[in-house]
Amino acid sequence: MATLPYITSPGNIDKALNGIKAAAVPERVSQDFVKTILKIPGGSGDQMTSFLKKLGFTNPDGSPNEIYKKFRNPASSGAAIAQAIKTAYAPLYVRNEFLHELSDAQLVGLVVEETGLPHDAGPVRLIVNCIKHLKSFASF
Repeated sequence: MATLPYITSPGNIDKALNGIKAAAVPERVSQDFVKTILKIPGGSGDQMTSFLKKLGFTNPDGSPNEIYKKFRNPASSGAAIAQAIKTAYAPLYVRNEFLHELSDAQLVGLVVEETGLPHDAGPVRLIVNCIKHLKSFASF
């Protein structure tokens, strides 16, 4: 069973991605950057730093990588997020290569199959909501 990335406030994904597009590229995507520049305070900011790493936006040392830079480019932004989703949720794509086209109910079912959690478990709801927020920025 895979551990799939999620944060407890999926709405902050929109805030972070819009902030990344507007801000200059930092040397490191640190908690200070997330909390000060992206304006995501407290524990949510802490979660966002590791979530961006799991999406493949940063290198292990926190430095922005090519996906991060491609996301900031309006011409490649949607494709970069699509690639990030496929990387972060790779176990789900093994189960269904058209994950991004599934209905909400089908997506919940896929997450339940992969994680082994009950369909009404909090993490299942959060994983699905995180994927939905990411998909709103993606171009597959």
